[in-house]
Amino acid sequence: MALTPKNTDIILAGPGVGKTTELLRRIEEALAKGTDPTEIAFFSFSNTAVNEGLDRITRNKKYTKLQFKYFKTLHAMALHILGFNSKQIMSIGLKFKFAAEANLKLAPVSSFYSARRMPTPDDTLLDNLDSARQRNMSIREYWIANHIDEPSAAYAEQIADMYSKFKIANGVIDFTDMICLANNSEWEPPKFKYMFIDEAQDLSTQQWLFVEKLIKNTKKIVIVGDEKQAIAGYAGADPDYFLNIEGNIHVLDQSYRVPENIYKLAHKVEKKMIKTNNVLWKPRPLEQGEVMPGEVIRIRDLPIREMRLGKWLLLTRTNAQLGDFKDFMFRYCDDIAASFTIDGKPPIDTDVFKAIDIFNVMKIDPRASKFDFIEEDSSDNTDRKNKKYTFIKILKKFISSEEPYSTKLDKTFLHRFSYVDWIEAFDKIPYMEKKYIAHILSAYKKNPKLFDNPNIKLSTIHSAKGTEADNVVLYNVLTEQIYNNWLQDKETKDDELKVLFVAITRARKRLYVLTPENRKHTFGDILE
Repeated sequence: MALTPKNTDIILAGPGVGKTTELLRRIEEALAKGTDPTEIAFFSFSNTAVNEGLDRITRNKKYTKLQFKYFKTLHAMALHILGFNSKQIMSIGLKFKFAAEANLKLAPVSSFYSARRMPTPDDTLLDNLDSARQRNMSIREYWIANHIDEPSAAYAEQIADMYSKFKIANGVIDFTDMICLANNSEWEPPKFKYMFIDEAQDLSTQQWLFVEKLIKNTKKIVIVGDEKQAIAGYAGADPDYFLNIEGNIHVLDQSYRVPENIYKLAHKVEKKMIKTNNVLWKPRPLEQGEVMPGEVIRIRDLPIREMRLGKWLLLTRTNAQLGDFKDFMFRYCDDIAASFTIDGKPPIDTDVFKAIDIFNVMKIDPRASKFDFIEEDSSDNTDRKNKKYTFIKILKKFISSEEPYSTKLDKTFLHRFSYVDWIEAFDKIPYMEKKYIAHILSAYKKNPKLFDNPNIKLSTIHSAKGTEADNVVLYNVLTEQIYNNWLQDKETKDDELKVLFVAITRARKRLYVLTPENRKHTFGDILE
């Protein structure tokens, strides 16, 4: 079955135009006609979009989330069809094991967050091999198309072959395998009356091939996206496929987020794009009580005083830049809001609060000892032993040990653990992070959901899609590598413009463009 104007609606949805509301309206309309929830499929690029759809469609309590069994990411749908389980998916640990066997050097990954993770050349190699598969291209084709000289295509093919054999030997698949295996297998798709595909501009070539198989028994397909927000090229996205689909075009052109003055800057960016759908959209009108239709404010430093009030979203182009923002928040935690998140996660490992509780037990009860939580006793039953092992694993996240991944109580660990104060004992935590933990400790004790909806959120631009805030700070710095790639490749020119477009259009009221004095390249360079 092909995508044609007879069975396909294409909704072109700009920033903040209410695309999710429109999708849910159509789903509710289908349900009102007597369509069973199992006859409706909703697929998206991200878990965030799927979960938001489920939350909103079940808000009136008429249906439960379990009834909408085909509200999934495409990867989850492929896993369902193939019959694999989560234990068969390639883990981070296995990836590093493969790297060691293949003599590849990968950047370390924190167990909870690593804003400063700088990809190595071998990280980039593996990413490129994955993107080649996502785009359904041979390694040589991908190397030529993306002007990759080092390492050679022959070497890349050798690593790809080793990786394939490694996965077979360990009985695992990776995320790209899920889609590729589903595309290369024979299976009969479920019968759907309606299929909704969200964030279509971010789907890869392999995912579109998977969609083509899924729609075989579907009566009506609704595809939603905005080519100007196609910023998942790093993951093999194929926005050209989305641009070339034949269907009935519906345009959502009224933004309810982006005010006029910020819209003007966004419009300047989209006019520079070489390949786009050229669909126009309108800024949001003034809201009650508003005098100014949005502001674009140029700054040299973060506006600490202003950040004490309202909702804030701080955006960077790279993870390393995000690390700089995190350090700033730790340093000035006495002056700004207590809690913030990074890409939707706490900036610290919250297990540290459990570890601190163990250290503080003697303050609560002088007769108790923190060693009671970790040292085995002859009277311990299995449950008690397992609890102690759990405590040891938590503590070793923050205290140095000769065997950090075991539950053995070695001398190095016990020496540190014997310290009275956790601030001295937790030597694996940097000083500024300890300062921040001490600052929010009492607030977290009173409210363990402190990080659920903070006033300040830090995010890379790529992770911020679908989010918005009254106040957005854009870190206006491009790395040397990103800037050089932009100079060399026409495709990259559009890619960076789309990244900038997404960043600008997160702002509801004020966009702060933060340009440090010592910067070398900025987003402004790609607008000239």
